[in-house]
Amino acid sequence: MNSQKNFNLKNYNSYNIDSFCKRCWFPEHESDLVFLLRKFKDSKPIFIGNGNNIILSKKYYKNDFIILNGCFDKVLVKENNIIEAEAGATFLKISKIAMKRSMSGMEIFYDIPSSIGGAVVMNAGSKDGEIKDILIKVRFIDIHSLEIEEMDIDQIGFEYRNSFFQKNKNKLILKVWLQLKRGNKNSIINK
Repeated sequence: MNSQKNFNLKNYNSYNIDSFCKRCWFPEHESDLVFLLRKFKDSKPIFIGNGNNIILSKKYYKNDFIILNGCFDKVLVKENNIIEAEAGATFLKISKIAMKRSMSGMEIFYDIPSSIGGAVVMNAGSKDGEIKDILIKVRFIDIHSLEIEEMDIDQIGFEYRNSFFQKNKNKLILKVWLQLKRGNKNSIINK
């Protein structure tokens, strides 16, 4: 796991504002996140996924930051058109992988600037559908108890741009499973 002191967060906020933090952590594995949550049990690190919809208002943050974009972003293609993706994986990355495998369902999210973890939190979508339409289940950690759990789609309580995770800020998404469909690569590209 990489970390850097006095890190410039310019590339991790919507307006590319120069803003520095005490230390920034880039976890690569679930075990790294558990380690960081234990380490910061009595403090409040700031988590950033893809950094969209974030404006950093201070020149310097005394907090540690934990960034999932570009590091906690593995995507695996499983049997039966299922994609397993870590929370930091972007819609763009997952869409490209699905398209290359002729798997349909992600193309409507292609140009939405979001990590998959953030997308599940706010039930991201467009006029053509929402993330809840392809989500199977979510793996998450309670940042207080450090318990890791999995929750099926029917337990998440999705609403328009809202979910269980938005209402329960102490739950951090680690991984999601998406059910896609076999499709035609050209049709997917043209959608």
